[in-house]
Amino acid sequence: EYAGYTTSIIANKSIEWVRNFGAVNEPFFVAVASKGPHVPATPAPWYSSAFSGHAAPRTPDYNASAEQLAGHHALIANQEPITEKQGDTIDELFRNRWRTLLSIDDAIEGMVQTLQDIGVSERTYFFITSDHGYNLGQHRLPSCKLNVYDHDLRIPMIIHGPGIKAGTRFDMPASNVDVGPTILGLAGIDAYALSPAMDGRSIADRKSVV
Repeated sequence: EYAGYTTSIIANKSIEWVRNFGAVNEPFFVAVASKGPHVPATPAPWYSSAFSGHAAPRTPDYNASAEQLAGHHALIANQEPITEKQGDTIDELFRNRWRTLLSIDDAIEGMVQTLQDIGVSERTYFFITSDHGYNLGQHRLPSCKLNVYDHDLRIPMIIHGPGIKAGTRFDMPASNVDVGPTILGLAGIDAYALSPAMDGRSIADRKSVV
């Protein structure tokens, strides 16, 4: 139906929907999901040269030594060292992932501005999150996310909305399975009363959050 940069098309269509539906003054939910920064992490042409001086972080577990990996399971313990060429590929993927996020930033900014324009931003909850972490050289893994390590499992989640004080943080465990019950809970719907009941638990039920 449309030609162009996918993230921008998704953003523009979502913003158009919100602008049209929001005018009827009814509650609504919209999920805006872009492929970026997933591989191949193709940036928009207008951001293709951003972050040219950046490189993937060389954390202590980047290209770890054989001694560091000796106690890990066989897949990790037997990984070959990351070569200089692989390191260059990792760095370029790191830059491209950041570049794709610039378009996602544009989408978020456009959505927030739209909600402000139609007068509902102050009674809207915003969830900004991802679906998984990624390997960029940690444990000699040049890519992917299929191992149970912190950098694979931990994902960012930022929530903004009524009753949430700026800078609020909480350290209770939560996962993607809790997102659905949380959204329903904020809308006044008890996810546990549904049939069948939903998995997960609403973090809005935890008083330290709000």
